[in-house]
Order: sequence, then C-alpha cells, then structure tokens
Amino acid sequence: MTVAISAVMTVSCTGFLKEEPKTFEQPGNFYENEDQILQGVLGAYLGIRCPLYGTGANQGGENVVLTEMLCGYAERTSSIFSELAEILNLTINPDNAFVGSTFSSMYTDLENVNQMIDIIENKEDIDDILSPVSKNRYLAELYFLRGYYYSFLVRFYGPVPLKLTPTTGLADSQLPLNSEAEVFGQIITDLETAESLSSGMEWNYADGRISKGAIKAYLAKMYLTMAGYPIHDETYYEKAFSTGLEVIKSGVFSLYDTYDEARLGYDTNGKEYLFSVQCMKNEYDNPLHMIGVPRDGATTFTPVISFYQPSRPGGGWRPCAEFYNSYPEGDARTANHAFYFTSQISVDGTVTHTFDPSLYKYWDNECATGSDGQSGVNFPLIRYTDVLLTVAEAACKGGSTSNADAIDAYWQVRHRAMPSESKPSSITFEQVFKERIWEQAFEGQNWFNMIRTRKAFDFAKDAVVDFVGYKAPKMGSSFTADDLLLPYPASQVRLNPNLVR
Repeated sequence: MTVAISAVMTVSCTGFLKEEPKTFEQPGNFYENEDQILQGVLGAYLGIRCPLYGTGANQGGENVVLTEMLCGYAERTSSIFSELAEILNLTINPDNAFVGSTFSSMYTDLENVNQMIDIIENKEDIDDILSPVSKNRYLAELYFLRGYYYSFLVRFYGPVPLKLTPTTGLADSQLPLNSEAEVFGQIITDLETAESLSSGMEWNYADGRISKGAIKAYLAKMYLTMAGYPIHDETYYEKAFSTGLEVIKSGVFSLYDTYDEARLGYDTNGKEYLFSVQCMKNEYDNPLHMIGVPRDGATTFTPVISFYQPSRPGGGWRPCAEFYNSYPEGDARTANHAFYFTSQISVDGTVTHTFDPSLYKYWDNECATGSDGQSGVNFPLIRYTDVLLTVAEAACKGGSTSNADAIDAYWQVRHRAMPSESKPSSITFEQVFKERIWEQAFEGQNWFNMIRTRKAFDFAKDAVVDFVGYKAPKMGSSFTADDLLLPYPASQVRLNPNLVR
C-alpha cells in the first residue's frame, strides 16, 4: 500500500457536493474557518463513488459490474475482454484492473478521512471555529466514512493494513496486515462512534449527506455481517435486529408503492433511499443506464436512444435467463419497465423493439432522449429494502422466526413484489435470502450477501445451497474457498511486500 499526503478533493454532484477542489501541503494551517473545514469533510465523500465507478477498468460502473459478474447471474451482451473473462472463469489475476481499482482509491480516500478527523479532534483552536453541534456532525460523517471504506476493503481482500492516522512520512508506506477480525472490529468501533455522535442529526437529509438513518442502517448491516463469515459471532444477530428496527420505527422511511416510482425516486434522497452516490451529467454521471441498454448481438437497439456512437454503443450486461426465470410467477419486479424490460418503443415512436430481458433498474428517460448518453440519476448505496431484509434475516438467525416485526419487515418487500400473496405467520432464512438476491440484483450487494452467509441461490434447484461447490450459470467452474477473496493488486504488492496471505 502506498499512502501519499493527499489533496482534499470534493465532488461536483447534485445536492451538497458542489465545492471546488482544494490542494494544500500543511492542512492544519489551511483550516481557519468552518467553511474550509466543511470543504474538507465533503472532500472525504469522494470515495463513495468507488463502489459505482472504481478507477482502473475500462467499461464504466467497474465495481458494480465486478460484484454482479462474480455472482454468476449477469450475462455479458458485448465482447468479453480479458479482465472480465478472468472473473467468469474464477482465475482472477493480481494485474486485473478491477482488482486494483478499489484497493488504491479507498486508501487515498481513507487518507483524506484520517486527515480531517485529526484536524477536527486535535487542532488547538477548533472549538473557536466549530460549535459542538457542527463538530459532532462532521466527526459522525467522517467516522462513518472510515468504517464504510474499510468495509469494502476487508470484504473484497480480507486482511488489509489498518491506518487510522494521517501520513507523516515514508514509514507509513509499508504497513503490516491486520487480521479480518481486527479490521471488522475497527469498522464496528467507527460506526458506533458515528452513531454516538449522531443524536443531533436528522434521520435523513434531502441533500444526500450522511444522516442518522444512514449510520444506523449501515451499522445494522455490519452487525449482520459480523454474525456471518468470516467472524461468525452470532451474538451480533440481536444487535443487527434492534438497530435496524430503530430505523424502521423512526417512521421516516418507507417503500414506494410501485417500482416505477422507486426508480424515479433515486434523486430524492429520501423515503426509500438512505444514502446514494450523488451523480450529475457531464461531471460524475451514472454509467449504469448505458450499460443496461439492450443489444441485439453486436448492435445496440439504436432507436431506443436518440444517439449512437460506434465507440460507445451502450449495452454490456443483462440478467441471464436462469436468474430472470427464477423470479416467482407474477413477480412485479419482472413486469415490463420495472426492474427489467423486454420491449421498448423507439424514441421517434415508430418502432417497438423486443429483446431478451434487460436491466431497466437504472433507466433514465432524460438520458435516453438526450444527445450525450450521460445519466445524472443518483446511484443508491443504502436502500430501505436492505434495512427491512436485515431485520428479517437477523431475526431468523439462520433458521426461522415468527417475530412480528421481522415478518412485517420481510412482508413490506415481498408484498410489493407479490401483492396477491397472503402474509406469512413465520419466515425462514431461505425465504429472506432469496428475496435479497431478487431485490438487490444489479446493486453491487449480492456478492457480499453470498460471502458473508457462505450461501448461494441455486436457480436450477430453486434452493439456497452452500456457496463452496456451487456453480453459477455464467461461471466457468464451481466456487471454492479460494474464490471468497480477491488477490492483492500486483501494483500494490510491489510497493508493499507485506501484502501476502
């Protein structure tokens, strides 16, 4: 790992991320008023784009593509380049650009976070600059972000170096590995610290900044992760349940009635969306609209959108038939123009195209009828459905439950998909897990659902099975224990020889 003294960078996006980038050599001397400190805090948000964009591969939406392709239910609709072929064959090389993007960018962002925590906690005149309310809010945001960034590193790579202070010299460039237990422990500590500082914060913010709701929701998710693998401490089930239930009982969040409303609500930063990447056309656009555009072989259905560039024709992935057909008969998520679509009227209204089921979850009408193919629709990182299913799964504890709150949480997600079904009197882990796979498909979540439970949804058997030994429809071989973690990036190993398992 190499960690340089980083410039504070901020993101020009919708909502709150509209500051100009700043650079400095002596950060403690730069921050002389609250506006400058706020710029530094907002700059620490830069890394939330990594789960959507990554930094190294060449297809857009790198890390979402990575996690979905690893699950084995996403089908490539254009040529398969070598890095993607490695993923599908479970022969991922340390030089694979997907592997390197998260690792390097997350540590850059962690440097920004550590720098701002140090300034706010240790700058001599900080109490003259910040009120107690502002100080607590900024620290809550920063501790959340540090836990959030490390949660991706440890789940992708396993043992990684824990770095909790700003870089002061070259001695910080070759840090030893910390165990998964140590990293997860720090994640929980940081998120619990953020929670303790969040009492004066709102449950949700319209501008998309970290809120009390986002902190508690992600803490519940990490508690559930601690109950699973690799930590496997089942005492965390109760913490996941009670913390998630706090979010539900707040009364602030709810599901949209229809999937069309939910899709159109991505940019509201409210109701169903607790935390999202704030996107903006021509700045940090969301590439997933273009990746989901249907294709016919090598050709995009060009009349579906109003522009066509041979170098960027759109399309890239869609659900494989086995996965799409695993949804229950009548599931509203598979209705045309819900999560997926199988037909579309051309922009000029003259042609109705039909095609294999394709991804509609990120369809952006403005992008479809525009001229540049760029979407400004936000990308959700924490949805209310995740909170609901976390509460349901935590109550099941790997088995079943008749807990009324858990059943109601599960039923909110299930009932929107299957409105004609009757509410159950009990639910099982298998029911909740299947619902996760269907509901969170193409959100960059299901790979983490699989590795923390060591379970997979076998579509052919319509059953939840052990992860190790399962062969997903689009994978070249069955999963083994060695496939649980990505290799350390070769570029980073060359710089830090401690990166050895």
